[in-house]
Amino acid sequence: MRILIVEDDFSLSALLKRGLSESGHNDHIVICATLEAAMNSLTDPEPYDVALVDLKLPDAEGSAAPLKIVEKSPETAVIVFTGTRTSTLAASLLRRGVQDYFVKGESRFGEIKRGIQHALNRHQAAQELKRAATIDELTGALNRHGVEHEINAARDQAERTHKPFGIIYIDVDNMKAINDSLGHAAGDDALRIVAKRLRAAVRPQDCVARIGGDEFMVIVNNLGHADDAELVKDKLLRLFDSLATLNGNQQYLRCSMGAAAYHPGSETIEMAMQRADESMYAHKRASRMKHLQADKQHIGETTD
Repeated sequence: MRILIVEDDFSLSALLKRGLSESGHNDHIVICATLEAAMNSLTDPEPYDVALVDLKLPDAEGSAAPLKIVEKSPETAVIVFTGTRTSTLAASLLRRGVQDYFVKGESRFGEIKRGIQHALNRHQAAQELKRAATIDELTGALNRHGVEHEINAARDQAERTHKPFGIIYIDVDNMKAINDSLGHAAGDDALRIVAKRLRAAVRPQDCVARIGGDEFMVIVNNLGHADDAELVKDKLLRLFDSLATLNGNQQYLRCSMGAAAYHPGSETIEMAMQRADESMYAHKRASRMKHLQADKQHIGETTD
């Protein structure tokens, strides 16, 4: 278990660490005396399971520290320490993402240990509910609600790092034909295969979402250059050069894609999304014309 203790009273934090270690929670325990140090520690790619946070720190008092930690690391169960049993602030934090609170000097270590386990259980249950609300049940990709959160997070990161991120729209062009000719079970297979291929092709820090019936979106974080969004799109297009097995039938999945990079400070997210959408529909029109010309050529050859 990974535990973060945010407490400027060294004797208390050392006592907590020793008690947790003796009770078997000795995998990884970090002590930070300030909110700033705690926020820096939360940049570790592996999240903490639990954070024990004092409500009075040298650089943060009241709700500031626990709420910043909840926001920074939603995977972490946050428990606060308060100086008074009748703390209305501590109680109010339970409605804002904090899992529990203990009173300094009054809570026995056995209570704290049990409280940590209960907080973990509650937090994990809440995370599962949240995950279910943001995941498309059919494909396992993010749904529209889930990708909205990812877009906002990508925008915030882009503005901090001054690096663009990519938005790629994907539309499965022959979904109607698949449903009509092979049945809706084949159509479901097609959507699952699209999501699986997209997820396998992007990095862990990127995300794949199903935003409509046959529409997907990929968010590509931390682009080295704005033009890289087009390079990623071209890579994704090549994923569909091979046949897919749809309800026992071999079929190509034809996809139209459009990409745009969000430039921090120079446009809104909506403007970047509109450019990606327009690019996708331009690709769709070009593909349709290409198929029509191929069909005409084929008809001409058969009549000669």
